[in-house]
Amino acid sequence: NGKKLSKTIEGSYTDSQSNLEGDIVTFMVEKEDSDKEEDSFDYSMDRSYDLYSVKGKKIKELANDISSYILSAEGNAIAYVDDEGTLYSLRVSSAKKEKVAEEVSGYAISPNGKDIVYVVKDYEESTATVYLFDGSDKTKIGSNFETGTDVVGLSNGGKYVYINAEKDGEEAFYVYSHNGEEKTKLSDKSLSMAFFNHDNTQLMYSSDGKTYITEKGKEGVKVSSVELTPILPSGVGFTFPSIGLKDFYNGVFSGDGNVYYLNKKGECGKLASDATNRLISEDGKSVYYIKDNDVYVVKAKMNAEPKKLLTDVTSFQLTPDDDKIYFMKDKDLYCYFGGSKVKQVKVDVSDYEVSCEGICFFTCDDELFVCKNGKKSKKIDSDVDDFYCTDNSVVYKTLSDGTRCIYMSDGDAKFKEIAKYDEK
Repeated sequence: NGKKLSKTIEGSYTDSQSNLEGDIVTFMVEKEDSDKEEDSFDYSMDRSYDLYSVKGKKIKELANDISSYILSAEGNAIAYVDDEGTLYSLRVSSAKKEKVAEEVSGYAISPNGKDIVYVVKDYEESTATVYLFDGSDKTKIGSNFETGTDVVGLSNGGKYVYINAEKDGEEAFYVYSHNGEEKTKLSDKSLSMAFFNHDNTQLMYSSDGKTYITEKGKEGVKVSSVELTPILPSGVGFTFPSIGLKDFYNGVFSGDGNVYYLNKKGECGKLASDATNRLISEDGKSVYYIKDNDVYVVKAKMNAEPKKLLTDVTSFQLTPDDDKIYFMKDKDLYCYFGGSKVKQVKVDVSDYEVSCEGICFFTCDDELFVCKNGKKSKKIDSDVDDFYCTDNSVVYKTLSDGTRCIYMSDGDAKFKEIAKYDEK
């Protein structure tokens, strides 16, 4: 939000996660004295991290000596494994932790943060056991698994537990209940893709190149013969693998280079083929894309016909209210106002982004500029070597005579310096 954080942390920042509302961010910092091999490609168990959370301008240290973690979709709890392989449950507000189990291989946390499912593997016996922890008691979900087993996720209360299970050397995907009952075998193979809705009661998954949706642990319903990935409007939260949607029907998806619409009946229709730079309007009712260097828009409904808006376009970005399109032709930046009205903003542009406030920021060489409503641009700063927009802010960095400065705004052009240091 453009405010300076309440403390400075020494170390290397990595693996940030946020809740679906976007008001809580967690991240790990690699400890300066962490023992690791320089050539190691394992970024978890061989390294030791401290865990932090940020809410507003307050930063809080939550745990030390951890190797991995998962933030719940609601952002109120965390499941994490320390560098000894021990699993803990932690409340974000208080940083109070509780030991769950030792020698854990895989785990997931429910959206409300009250339940954790995890796997313990015995490699000597080639077996794996799945457990559910509800904050006080542990329940064995199943012990007739082999070591290729992993957990994908669970709903609140552990009512639906999703497991990629290995049995008799074969992998398959199952839904189990909190009492260990096998509810449904969804696929004879492990999943290649999986996305949950906001409370993990609905799952969109792909197996064998086809896409299915299961609701409340029931048999999966095939919705497409290709592997689909959701195209999300701005403002819809995503905390892998949970998405801030009530359900996936009446949604827009990409797959095999095409754009598809899935209606409430589960019927999937193609909106556009060979589409790139795919963006969806904030209300989810229109899809914009590039095909053969031209920009098109198409309504998110069955049998909709695309409309060509612009020609010879390299890339484009939408303003949040969808009333303007900033786009590039080769190295020149333009603004489209609708109809046939187009205005050139700047020539020889290096990079550009549109903020959450609908303001376009762009660089020419090492200079940062701002353009509001497609009007005359204004220079913000020089010696800029990086800038980016997030869901609620704009950040840019300068480097001059070895001094690094970082500036942030709330999406507008009113920047504040949030950090300054000598860069080694």
